[in-house]
Amino acid sequence: MRERDVLTARRVVRAAGLILGVLTLVGCDRESDAAKAVRSGATELVATTGGGAAPASPSVRDATFKSVSSKVTTPATESSGSEQAAALLLLSESQFGQAAAPAQAIVEAERKARSAMATIGTLLDLWSTHSAVADVAESFDPSARLSEIAKAKEEIDAQAAQAGVEQQQIEARVNALRTQAGEKLQAAASRQAEYEAIMARALRVSATQAAELVREANAIRRQGDALRLAGETINADADAIAPLIEEAQLRVAQLRNQKADLERQEAELRQRREAAQQRASEARTAATVAANQLDEYVTALNNYRDEAKDAYSRAVELYGKSASTAQRANSDSPAMARMAQGGAQHALAQLHVQRAQDLKVYATLLETIGNANPKAPAVQPPLPYASKYAQAGKAAREEAAEMLAAAAAAYDNAKTAFESVRAQGETKDRLTALGAALERAKEKAEGKGLDEAAAARVGDAALAETINNILVASRERRNADVIGYMHLPTPEVKNLMEAVVRLDEACLSKLGKRFQEIAASGMPMGSMGGGFDAGALGNLTLDAMNVTITGGSATATAEGLPTPLEFVKVDGTWKLKIPGGEMMAMAGPMLGPIGGVMDELAAAVSDGSITTGEDLMQRFQTRLQEVMMNSMQGEK
Repeated sequence: MRERDVLTARRVVRAAGLILGVLTLVGCDRESDAAKAVRSGATELVATTGGGAAPASPSVRDATFKSVSSKVTTPATESSGSEQAAALLLLSESQFGQAAAPAQAIVEAERKARSAMATIGTLLDLWSTHSAVADVAESFDPSARLSEIAKAKEEIDAQAAQAGVEQQQIEARVNALRTQAGEKLQAAASRQAEYEAIMARALRVSATQAAELVREANAIRRQGDALRLAGETINADADAIAPLIEEAQLRVAQLRNQKADLERQEAELRQRREAAQQRASEARTAATVAANQLDEYVTALNNYRDEAKDAYSRAVELYGKSASTAQRANSDSPAMARMAQGGAQHALAQLHVQRAQDLKVYATLLETIGNANPKAPAVQPPLPYASKYAQAGKAAREEAAEMLAAAAAAYDNAKTAFESVRAQGETKDRLTALGAALERAKEKAEGKGLDEAAAARVGDAALAETINNILVASRERRNADVIGYMHLPTPEVKNLMEAVVRLDEACLSKLGKRFQEIAASGMPMGSMGGGFDAGALGNLTLDAMNVTITGGSATATAEGLPTPLEFVKVDGTWKLKIPGGEMMAMAGPMLGPIGGVMDELAAAVSDGSITTGEDLMQRFQTRLQEVMMNSMQGEK
């Protein structure tokens, strides 16, 4: 059976029991109008809450409770004796029953709130994912590479231009040489033709004339040969230079290819940059949409919270009326009145606890999305309204603390009411057990109760309880109680530690700091207690402790704890070891005088003789030196 079904069944039984008691109180002989109103109302409640095969629907029950309240209000205020007690008890039960409707409204509002919170979680993931995509896309910046490419293109253009000039120069040189060679060869051809013409004339003249013509022709031929040789030489020079033209052309082509490749890289980078900018813009837009939707759901969540708060206020009012109405019946029907009062206070306490739990869940969510939750990864980048969420989370957590304080008070009131019922035998035993259960619930609401999950993780229930008690006592600065959980090897060590506690309390009261805080590292013996720091423990919970058990010894560590805590089983009970406690015990006779110095300083702080930490430490060091000197002289 679900817990809610169990609670419903308990309420039905409670209602039936109270109603039967009411019917007994009003009797059945010569009923007055008031008694008739009470009996009629009681009968209605029996029919709707416990008299049939199944309870009536919530709407019918609520209408019945309101009807009964209206019927018995006048008898509850005007009648007397048992009739008034019966009317008050019936009115109390009706008011208690009417609280079911707003209590159910709280459940409905919380259901909608949890649904909104789930959606907020999804939107938070979308915000982070889209923002991360945008960050990556925006991080793509090819500007440096584009600048390099532009510079390289300029260099290539310069090199290509130079290569073009060199090519033109080479072509001009070759052309010039070819022209010169052509002129030489043409002149040589002319000389050859002239030679041939003269030689042809020589064949037609006399031998004497021919000899002269031959001499002339040979001279011309030699001129032609020289011109031909010169032309061929110049052509050879041109042929030697001509390949440089092709090399220059190849160099220019190569540079043009390099530039084309750079231009392709440049175009690709620009396209990629545009695509990245588009992706970044789309991702930023999607992230903004997610953030805006998230804020809308936070607003909706706040609205659901307001619905729950209104219903909660109404339920608190009705449970409070039920308790106060039952209290008014105490004089004529104390047992039933106190039972009804205790039940209303119990229900009120549970309502406060549930409200606190819901607020804690709400606070954790807001602190997380507001980057104010140290136990959760930071939202990156922070949401636009992160500070608003963080502030709302802080307010919700403070309200949760107020709810737990109210729950503790209600549990205490319920316990007092139940324990004041005069009962015997099995009924008394059950009420005693209920009182103990309520006391545990109260401690849990106050943050003193043992965290069951953490205790199970420790692995030893007794050790978990000892650690938890030490942490709670340290948090509440009940140093004397902390001493009670320590393993003090000798009476002298115990007396010294108690003296330290007295000095601590005096310093806290008058100087605003613990003695160990004032002493810090300036005290010759270090902090008394061998380095034990109750202040650091006050910031911890059992859930934060990592405990290792080895036989009859155990070690507990936690973040923020300067040194591990060591525990030992003494006569079957876990005790906190004082680091260096054995060495303190060896000091033996010196501990008594040192304890006396502590008490002397505590008195001086309390009466105002010492007003600053500096004065305290100076006095302490002076008196400690005197004690040590006296001890040394005594040994001689």
